Amino acid sequence: DKGDGDEQILDENTIKRNLEKKKQQRERKKKMFSLGPAPRLTRTASDSAIHTITGHNEALEAMSLMFDHNFFIIILQYVLKQLLNSTDNCMICGEQLEYPGLKPTICLSPFCQFRLLEIGLGGGSDGGYGLGSEILGNSDICDFLICCACFLICCACAAAGNPQRSTIFFPTAVRGASSDTADESFLKSDGTTPDVEKLKSVIAMCPAINDMKDWARQGEWSLKEELGKLHCLLYPYLIWVITSNRALLVKLQPSQQIKEIKTPHQFVMRSQTPERAQKFQDKMQSQGGRKSLFYAWHGSGLFNWHSILRMGLKNYSNTKFMSAGAAYGSGIYTAEASSTSLGYCTRGAGGMTWKGSRFGQNICCMALCEIVGPKSKWDKSNGIYVISDEECVATRYFFLFESNQGMGGLSANSLTLPKWD
Repeated sequence: DKGDGDEQILDENTIKRNLEKKKQQRERKKKMFSLGPAPRLTRTASDSAIHTITGHNEALEAMSLMFDHNFFIIILQYVLKQLLNSTDNCMICGEQLEYPGLKPTICLSPFCQFRLLEIGLGGGSDGGYGLGSEILGNSDICDFLICCACFLICCACAAAGNPQRSTIFFPTAVRGASSDTADESFLKSDGTTPDVEKLKSVIAMCPAINDMKDWARQGEWSLKEELGKLHCLLYPYLIWVITSNRALLVKLQPSQQIKEIKTPHQFVMRSQTPERAQKFQDKMQSQGGRKSLFYAWHGSGLFNWHSILRMGLKNYSNTKFMSAGAAYGSGIYTAEASSTSLGYCTRGAGGMTWKGSRFGQNICCMALCEIVGPKSKWDKSNGIYVISDEECVATRYFFLFESNQGMGGLSANSLTLPKWD
């Protein structure tokens, strides 16, 4: 009888151990198959538990779980995770970007800059990424991005600009594109202080876009070689200008353009990250849906657009980055009439040293923004709207024009906007 009792106790202990083992297996399985919080998946920097397994037994168990539950599903989940987070992480090292955007790009570490320059992500003539392919396929946008970078540096120390803006996105990590010039940079001899004068002189050497297109048609190697003859930092700097742009700009075809606006340089502009776009949608729904939305103009000097394209519209009122005052309080300043915003656009016009732009020396730009209302919440009773909540503003369209041309007195909410399927 005593032996039977011991046997029963042994069976109960075995059952408990088996149950505990199965519980631990379930917990490990949950960790392995966890894809993070909705609506986006786990970021690369904090990858799945597969990458943190150190014990031999756990590694074997992980492999058996993967095969028991379809190895290809695991691979698909991993690929899906990478794709959904591709705009938040460097596409070379996988580290989370300081300023996420709408397009996959690289971080500013010297290693990733070197990988992009030396190995690339496809040449300019093969349809992949390359400075040449960007110049051939998006020449107007490349021209504009170079203009913004040039204006920022040229106006940073002038009365029209704010020198602090140039510190947000300065090419500190850019180095020469060969082993002989790897120590060349836009920093002074102490290795930390930005050399603004050197950067200005390199930008001034930049050829016109049409000249660079001729080199790009011969291949990325030709473009790199020709730009290297002008200055060893010119080619890597132009790559930095293109890859650090976080916004999506798509030129409108003539049939899509807004007829009331008399400039052919019209673009769709999206500068929100997916997270901020979702917050915009949530704010809109909380105010009753699309009926709460209205449009307004945002004008700013060209020297500010270098950072706007990389970070979106920010509320810099009463900070060291403020460039236009805060007469009506803190917030993002917009207006009902384009003539009101024009005064902010023309500040600093004519101060560009790059002579190769197809847009000329007096380029100005203005954005048409969609704003979550009600309008009365932001209205200062004079056609000026000051939005203190950044999440309530989204850029939708973008326009380039000469400062002496202007845009008239167009009302933001009376335009015939393109219809999208």
